[in-house]
Amino acid sequence: MQESFNSQKHQLFHYKGIFSRHIFFDGFHQAGRSLSSDLADFFQINERLARKARNLIKSAFPDKENIFFIHVRRGDYLTWPSVDFPAVLPAEFYLHQIERIRGENPGASFIVLSDDCEYCRNIFVQVKDLKIIDSDQMTDFAIMSQCIGGGIISASTFSWWASYILKLNNPNAVIIAPKYWAGHQVKKWIPKFIESDWIEYVEF
Repeated sequence: MQESFNSQKHQLFHYKGIFSRHIFFDGFHQAGRSLSSDLADFFQINERLARKARNLIKSAFPDKENIFFIHVRRGDYLTWPSVDFPAVLPAEFYLHQIERIRGENPGASFIVLSDDCEYCRNIFVQVKDLKIIDSDQMTDFAIMSQCIGGGIISASTFSWWASYILKLNNPNAVIIAPKYWAGHQVKKWIPKFIESDWIEYVEF
């Protein structure tokens, strides 16, 4: 499967190869500018995994319903797309968005998911009603898709797709991301045409 898109048109091309049961994807596959309820049945998390995610959310906040996730991606984002202007977001981005959400939703609680939980323990140490869940990637993905309130995401395909599934099932969920995506430091969209109309982009 290969993507081809510009500001006017998006297309997917399927090239047949030797093996009929394997599919290889080339591209970011984040061109879902609009959401369709017709896709909700197609994009469903495995129920066993979804149930595990809901149980973890409930264990973190037994008496809360207005729960948001925060996805903090570091790792390769410390040097990609360049060492001088990496895609990693500063702590202030997350902290400011937490304040913004709480201004509109005073009872909001937050679950943090990351590939660097130790870093998150340091930057969120004084934030109330916030829990860090250190789990595997599949569980992290499922948790993001089950947080009713929405989430604050990194410029990451991983949290983009989890948010996409969340929005299909909960259209009122609020998804906040950095403007210009991975190019937020240079004020230039990276990759091009990545902008989605169901995400609230914040410039900082």
